[in-house]
Amino acid sequence: MSTKRFIAQEQEINSGTAATQSVSANWFGRLSAEIVHRCRLALFAPTVQRSLAVERERRQIAREQMAEEYARGYLEGWHQCYSACLEAVEESVAEKRDIWAAGEVLVGSRSN
Repeated sequence: MSTKRFIAQEQEINSGTAATQSVSANWFGRLSAEIVHRCRLALFAPTVQRSLAVERERRQIAREQMAEEYARGYLEGWHQCYSACLEAVEESVAEKRDIWAAGEVLVGSRSN
């Protein structure tokens, strides 16, 4: 066997060993990080009562937001209706109807 081939095989074996060590170290690092993460979750998880309280608060906030949106829509609708009524009144006043003439027609119909 030539020396070049022997050296190449030796380098492949050494790089394979290094790669295997790297993979095992990487695997060990990921495993230890996962274990640490799960331990933190277990130790610092909120109690059942706290979880229920947070859920109640979340639902209450959602209800308040819905009520606020409803009230905003209701008021916008009321303002639109009010402005439409004002426009109708202004149009009838702008026609300059003679109220006294209407009264004479009514009085005149009684005398006839």
